[in-house]
Formats: sequence, structure tokens, C-alpha cells
Amino acid sequence: MNRNQQKVKVQRQLLLLGLTVVGVVSIFLASSISSQNKRSQAAALFTLGVMGDSISDEYRADDNRGGAYAATTLNWLELLVKYKNINAGTWQNWGGYRRTGFEYNYSRSGATTASALVGDGHNALSQHVAAGRIQVVYYQAGSNDFAWYNSIFDDIYSGRLSGSALNTYTNQVISNVRTAITKINESGRARVIVSLVPDMSLAPSARRQFPDTTKLKRVSDAIKTVNDALRIEISQRGYAVFDVERIAQQLLSGVDSQGNLIVGGERISLLTSGDEPHHVQLSDNIHAGTVYSAIYANEFMKVVNASFGFTMPLFTEMDMLVASGIRSGTLTPTSTAIATVPPTTRPTATATATSRPSVSPTATATASPIATSTVRPSNTPTTSPTNRPSVSPSVRPSNTPTQTATPRPTATPNPYAQYCGTYRSLRSVLVRFLSADQIRLWDGRCGI
Repeated sequence: MNRNQQKVKVQRQLLLLGLTVVGVVSIFLASSISSQNKRSQAAALFTLGVMGDSISDEYRADDNRGGAYAATTLNWLELLVKYKNINAGTWQNWGGYRRTGFEYNYSRSGATTASALVGDGHNALSQHVAAGRIQVVYYQAGSNDFAWYNSIFDDIYSGRLSGSALNTYTNQVISNVRTAITKINESGRARVIVSLVPDMSLAPSARRQFPDTTKLKRVSDAIKTVNDALRIEISQRGYAVFDVERIAQQLLSGVDSQGNLIVGGERISLLTSGDEPHHVQLSDNIHAGTVYSAIYANEFMKVVNASFGFTMPLFTEMDMLVASGIRSGTLTPTSTAIATVPPTTRPTATATATSRPSVSPTATATASPIATSTVRPSNTPTTSPTNRPSVSPSVRPSNTPTQTATPRPTATPNPYAQYCGTYRSLRSVLVRFLSADQIRLWDGRCGI
């Protein structure tokens, strides 16, 4: 073999060796990427699909909320994905109704229960559920069906929409929800949470524009009609209820006499709106700031934990402040939340979360960004909730031998007593934002 032939042979051997090395490296990289993907999928507590409106439509996508504070302005779903290892699918531009966002989020700003069906999210989510790609689905729509900035609100308020025509409208809203949640879990493989419709008559902007409380009650009653029917529908299907009607009760536990929600020592204003994170609402006067979005996320996690057996740790007050950029620090994504119920377990008929709120606003505030009531400060001094002293019966002198009175049974502790001090101090303001029935209810709870 001459020198040229040897040279060619060596080159071929080197080329073969190079190709072998490249092949081995490629296999290694592919294996590594596959392992990383599997670890990422395993780290996710569950995959979540959502169908809703602007409450759930990603802030960091097409709507680009937050202005100068955009980097730390996140909604409840974005917070869960970023910090709680919830998988909502790949983030990209999907076009059409979906626009940009998470793969399994079929929420669109401005959506009603009817337009959400046109967006076809219920059919798409149904296919994902049937294929086993989504374990939990959250349906949240209806706010815009009764929003104060839509004509329907004014029609109900003024009485132009009433009687059988109003019944037809509310029945159609109920039917829209029924259609969506029936299709989504057609395969029966998902756990489903359904939000009730927030009472849009409580929104501060609604109260300013529509001040007649008697007419506002027409709107409130229509929403109640829808929610009463939805509760039955949800219960019959064994789904979980996200009860936004608890918001007034929850807010009272954390609001001071100046109308601030106190979180981790920081005052988060309900009086004014702004993109700066010390506000409950963003500058658009509708959507939740990051702190309140975290409170909403906590309520969602509490429903998931209570209904499906998960043990997701809630956002602490410091977590909320760090996530919103109010405080500096590192909020480490949760990696230890454990499901105590197998993922394939079907939801039970007692899915509604019933845990009572604690005094801490972080752990208990049920948040609907649109339904939040702005509380103006009152000049009435704050009074601490106290139990009224029991009145001992007066005993008149009598010739009749004294009889020992049978002790009365001990009264059941008032679960609302912890809120009554705040309620009393803010009552003069709350009468402007709550219905007469709600005021009477709280007066009775607090002995007023």
C-alpha cells in the first residue's frame, strides 16, 4: 500500500470515528433533553386548562397590562405557572381567538359565556382532556354578561329588560355555561372547577354610574338567579365551586378603616387604582393588581386542595409582596406540593370548598378582580368586635321560695365576630356599595 492509499485510509478512519462521536453525542443530547422534559413534566403538580375572560387572559401577552410595572404585573394563572409548578402548556402565539399565551388557556378579554363558545375553547379543551393532557379544568366566565360597562347592565338596571325577557336572558347564560362544562369533561377524565358569576352591581364604578340601590338590586337578583342554578348544576356533576360571592366577607378581614388591604405590613389601596403594585386594581379600574391576583390564586388553590386532595402551599404575604415587586427577594417555585389523591380519581359530589376565612387577608381573600368593592374611609372610629354582655334577669322580692334558674345553653360563638369591628367602622360607607339585603345580613351578624 503506497503512501497516498494509507493517507486515504487514515482519513476514512478519522471520518468514521468523527461520525461515531457525533452520533454518540447526539444520542446523549437527545436522551438528556428527553430526561429534562420528563423531569419538567414530573415536577408539574398537574396540567391545568382554563376557559374564561380577562380575569384569566394572560397579562403578559396581547393585553400587556401593568404599564411601567409590566414585569411584575401578573394574573393568577401566570403566578401559578411561575411559582407553583402548574403546567398550562407551551407559551406561544396561537393566532385567532387564542392570540398569544399558554397552550391550554382559552381565555379572552371581553368574553361572555356566549362568545367563549364561539371561540371553541370547550371543544379544544375536551380533546385535550380526552387525550389525557389536562388533569384539571377551570371554567370562569359570566362577568361580562352582567358588566356595568355593557348595555345589558343598564337594561336590567332601568327595567327595560325584565320579566320573561330577563328570564330568557338568564336562562341563556345558564345554558351557555352548561354547554361548555358538559363538553369540556365529556370523557370524564378531568377534575373540573366552575366559578360562579361575580355580582357586578358591587363594583365601585357601577355604583358611581348607577347610584339607585333599588335598581341595582335588579341586577344583583338576576346574577343570583344564575348562580343559584349554577350551584345545582355544578353539584349534580360532582364538580367544585369557586365561590366569588364570598369576597365581601373575606375583604372585611383585612381592610383597615382607611380602606387599605393590609398585606405583610404594606397598605394595598382599595380607594385608588393604579399600575403601581400598592393598588388592588390596575389603572384600568377593572383588573386585579399582582397582590390581589395572588389572593385569587390562593383561593383557587384552596378549592383544589379541599376538593381534590392536593396539598398546594399558598402564597404567603411576603410571597405576594416579592412577586409584585414591592419587596425584594427570591420567591422559589414550589416543588414539594404532593397530591394525596391519585390523578385519575373522579371528583366527588361534595367538591365545594367550605373552609372559613382566617383573619389573615393572604390566606383567605376570595378574589374576583372585577367584583371588588372599593371602600372609602369613614370618620367613624374603629371599634373592636366584642361580645355583648349577657343580661342577667332581674329578681324581684317575693315570698315565694327562691328557685335556682336553669342555666341557658351556651350560645354558639359568632363566626363573624372577628369582622364586626371593621364592619361597624365602615358601615356608613358600605351602604353605598352593598345591597340592602347584604347590609341587613351583616347588621344581624354583628348585632346592629
